[in-house]
Amino acid sequence: MNGRTLVAVTIVAVVLLGAKLDAAEAAERWAWFSASPSGDTWSIKSGEADVEMNTGTLKARLFVNGQEVITLQGTIKSGRVEATAVLLNTDARPTTLVGRYGRTRWKESSWPEREAILLIESEKPWGWTIGLTRELLKP
Repeated sequence: MNGRTLVAVTIVAVVLLGAKLDAAEAAERWAWFSASPSGDTWSIKSGEADVEMNTGTLKARLFVNGQEVITLQGTIKSGRVEATAVLLNTDARPTTLVGRYGRTRWKESSWPEREAILLIESEKPWGWTIGLTRELLKP
């Protein structure tokens, strides 16, 4: 094996290892978005989230560029979610959101499973919407 081949193999190995590590880390991360009307346009934010779901409870911390901007706390029962959202560092009041939690599996596919939560401000189509999702790697 000559020097160029060794360098090329090393670069490919590093890239593949990096991709594998990124995929493993992504399995632990949740992505999120928030949309709310603002005059004649929508205000849209997105980022990463830390989410805890334990026997009927939901707690989430939503981040933009490493800064926590929203907290969610609530309940999950039979896939139905009710949560209180707090927009941090503002004078906005806590908001009650309702929605669904689901987990999707693709049979006979290399795609991972996906968990998702979609919340809306109850009976207010002009209100706040928050979505969270993450991919679960197959073992």
